[in-house]
Amino acid sequence: MAKFEHRLAAVAQDSTDPCLSKLEVAKLVSQSRTESKMTWFRALGLSKLVIAKLLGRHPGVLGLSEHTLESIVLWFEGLGLSKIDIAKITGVFPNVWVLPEDMLESKAQWLKELGLSKLEIAKVFTKRPTVLGMSEENLKSKTRLLKAGGLSDRDVHEFIARYPHFLTYSVEKHLMPRLALLQEHIPPDELRDTLMQSSGWFRESMAKFEHRLAAVAQDSTDPCLSKLEVAKLVSQSRTESKMTWF
Repeated sequence: MAKFEHRLAAVAQDSTDPCLSKLEVAKLVSQSRTESKMTWFRALGLSKLVIAKLLGRHPGVLGLSEHTLESIVLWFEGLGLSKIDIAKITGVFPNVWVLPEDMLESKAQWLKELGLSKLEIAKVFTKRPTVLGMSEENLKSKTRLLKAGGLSDRDVHEFIARYPHFLTYSVEKHLMPRLALLQEHIPPDELRDTLMQSSGWFRESMAKFEHRLAAVAQDSTDPCLSKLEVAKLVSQSRTESKMTWF
């Protein structure tokens, strides 16, 4: 503040150019605002790269008061998240700083109504921050899909808590085609267990998924093979997915 006041005083005293005061004050205000926000975000634990990403995508953040920013931090801390967690969320989903707090709260409330604990809700937001920006109807359409596959309310709670990334996939383009294939190849009394067993059924590519299911369906030498092979398919997909990630 002292430095800022000194520079403004210097501008006011310089009357050699009638345009100088207006232009320089505008620059000073802009620069001071940027420096202030960068200092605030650095204190929160954000790297310079993440701050640049945030301000580049959402320059309007510069106009937010520190009180507004602090209220968002307090909201996350109320869920049990640390400042390190908030920094990680910002790195993946910088939009979080321009979302209304009631929108953030509505996502937490929706997950709570599914049966998730505060710890599980925090896990969803840290692992898949983009969920914070999704509409409630978008999210509900995905849980309806799980119920169409035979999952109970308790199953849906367990599934979302275990696989929060499920909520980030498109229902029409990604999830529905895979569920339709499973319903085609898996007996109704086994579908629920197959869906709950792993995230492999919705994570791998459609071509690979279709190939594996077709291989299971074509092998009829063992009446128990379909169930066993599907279990292997899901388990193997899960392992390969993790290896690919690492």
